[in-house]
Amino acid sequence: MSLFADVVLPVTAIPPGDRVSVGTDAELEFERVVPSESSTHYLWVVGEDYARVLDDLRGDAAVESVATLDEYDDRALVRVRWTALEAPFLDLLDETDGVLSDAKFTGGKWRTTLRFPDESAFSDFYAASEQRGLGLELRAVSGARFAEHGDALSAVQRKALEAAFAAGYFEVPRRTTLAGLAQQLDRSEQAVSEALRRATANYLRATLASEEPDGTVADDPPTDDSERGT
Repeated sequence: MSLFADVVLPVTAIPPGDRVSVGTDAELEFERVVPSESSTHYLWVVGEDYARVLDDLRGDAAVESVATLDEYDDRALVRVRWTALEAPFLDLLDETDGVLSDAKFTGGKWRTTLRFPDESAFSDFYAASEQRGLGLELRAVSGARFAEHGDALSAVQRKALEAAFAAGYFEVPRRTTLAGLAQQLDRSEQAVSEALRRATANYLRATLASEEPDGTVADDPPTDDSERGT
């Protein structure tokens, strides 16, 4: 069963993000999914500075051609053909059978959705990305087995985890603090901290640790019903 991962990447991860001039407010969006090993990319270049981005690409030695396929007031759909494409992230995606199903460059970072055939392929991808220092930030993972285990959390734990995620508590750097979450949820900092720790442990136990190395499903660990309310 396919697994989807929402990942934030540095500017250099996917060309032509690193070709965007410093100071421009342009955004890039992949128009459609193409094999990541392909030398041709279809992109929307969005923003008042989009013409400047196109000029930068046309002057890049690694770019064979840039063709404008469609154009509106503040955006253009372009086809970029590369003569030489160096992108370790895309190379790793190919190695692990991953697919770049969505990618948007904004605020100096790539925000992407990646699809993998199964959890094993994603695990290989993530481990290799750490080893190679690609600097990715995992924001969310979804898939059949991940969705199955939502009941591993109590209502309080789920609420705390969802609030923390929505408020940017897990981002780097964080957009909110434990004190801010406590105020939002009208609970003490200690209570919120404990709920987050238990929610994270329960969720990971139910998803990542539910299979033994030999492929069998691990027995559910004993639970203390007295703690299900936290």
